[in-house]
Amino acid sequence: MRKIIITISIILIIIITGFLIYLFLDSDSNIDFKIVDLLTDDSKDGELGVVAENKINILSQEDVLGYSINPATKNIYIINALGEIKKNTGSDSEKISSQKIEGINKVKSSEDGRKIMIKFNYPNQPFFSIYNTNDNNWTPLPKNTTSADWHPENSNEIIYLNNNNLKILDLKKGSSRSILNIHLTGSELSWVTPSEVIAIDRPTTKYISNAWLINLSTKKINKVASGNGLMINQKGNWRLTSAFNKKDGGIFNLINSEINKIVVNFDFKTLASKCVINQNIFYCAIPNQIPSNTSLPDDYLNREFISNDVIKSFTIDDDNQSIKTSSLYNGSDNIDAIDLKIIDNKLYFINRFNRKLYSLTLATDTKEMAGEEEGVDEEVVKEASQQHSD
Repeated sequence: MRKIIITISIILIIIITGFLIYLFLDSDSNIDFKIVDLLTDDSKDGELGVVAENKINILSQEDVLGYSINPATKNIYIINALGEIKKNTGSDSEKISSQKIEGINKVKSSEDGRKIMIKFNYPNQPFFSIYNTNDNNWTPLPKNTTSADWHPENSNEIIYLNNNNLKILDLKKGSSRSILNIHLTGSELSWVTPSEVIAIDRPTTKYISNAWLINLSTKKINKVASGNGLMINQKGNWRLTSAFNKKDGGIFNLINSEINKIVVNFDFKTLASKCVINQNIFYCAIPNQIPSNTSLPDDYLNREFISNDVIKSFTIDDDNQSIKTSSLYNGSDNIDAIDLKIIDNKLYFINRFNRKLYSLTLATDTKEMAGEEEGVDEEVVKEASQQHSD
């Protein structure tokens, strides 16, 4: 009798699980993207020149694991190799947190730059803690949290995954609310719009990763991307996607998620994580050369491949009819840019070659944009136009 009960219980669990999977992952969950080429024959080539080398500045004297910038005060907060936090104000550096944090795996700053989320204790069970630069206080996230991200507009809210429960923490109120019960093993959360979160599998070429778009209002889940080595970088309605395979090397494309359309497949390869989106402009650090035997993104993430980058900007016009490409840095020095941020007219990044924090000044006036400033060599960069059928 006991065996019969156990058997019936197992069957019921299988049926219920299958039903839930059907509800969340039905055939409609795979978005059929249409391709619209914004890089038409009528679009003009980029007109910006290469930025002068002296516009690149090193902002840190010590190794940096992560950083945050307050746009209002222009204060830069860096997390050094010991896990300490220092405030850089021009030429001065002040230690504001002496607490040493070991095994730092990821650093994310809030939209206003005043709060810093640190994921640490790698490679063991991860822990998350929030540092507030206003009051110098720490707020730990609950134990067993596996992934977390900031609200894209509200720096008092964090979404996190804890014990198969998707929750939102209100830092101001000091309380959490449950959003959805969902099983996501090893997935990273990215809060891309106020009502949407992307959960993406760990990127690797060893297996196919999936990305799921979770609507926080309707609780509906859609699969938005799938592929080997899948990486996604989205802000607002613009989504950069990179994926890699042995057959054709993979793809790097731009998607308008609002209308579910791929607007361009680029003919160069880079990781989506090596880009930053700023309204209708996105900036990418692009490897000058990728050896044929390189397995991306695995070799890059494991530091078996160090990239020597060029840096380019891509401007989408107001009518979304064309994209203008411009070269900002020609790769003359050893630059492998990660963790890119845009504040005012500067592009900030960490250079993996020396773990220092850099800034690159962007063009701010017509003369400079035309490449007429003394010391600037004019270079016209052709826009990518090659299309991939898949």
